[in-house]
Amino acid sequence: MKRKRIFQMFFVVLALALCLCVPAFAAGGDVAGAVEQTWTDASSQIKTVVDNVVFPALSMVLAIAFFAKLAGLRPAGPQLHLGHHRDLRGGHHAERRIHARTAGPDFKCI
Repeated sequence: MKRKRIFQMFFVVLALALCLCVPAFAAGGDVAGAVEQTWTDASSQIKTVVDNVVFPALSMVLAIAFFAKLAGLRPAGPQLHLGHHRDLRGGHHAERRIHARTAGPDFKCI
């Protein structure tokens, strides 16, 4: 039963491929000329798509990145400040070490 189902799917895919495939024949056996002609015909369409779709999308992404950087937006979530890694390994004395560094010379750390 399973083998029959696999063969059915194979033949459906094969029939679909045969229906959708279009044979391409080069005139007089000149394959390079046919490829060049196809490129010449499609180059204007490719340029139009790049000018009207790719460059505006790229400009929009760069503008968003620029304004996000300008506004100083940061990603959501916890942030690890690597400059304070000594305080993060912590224990109950971490808060005292932070205050001892910021409070001034008259502060006594117990």
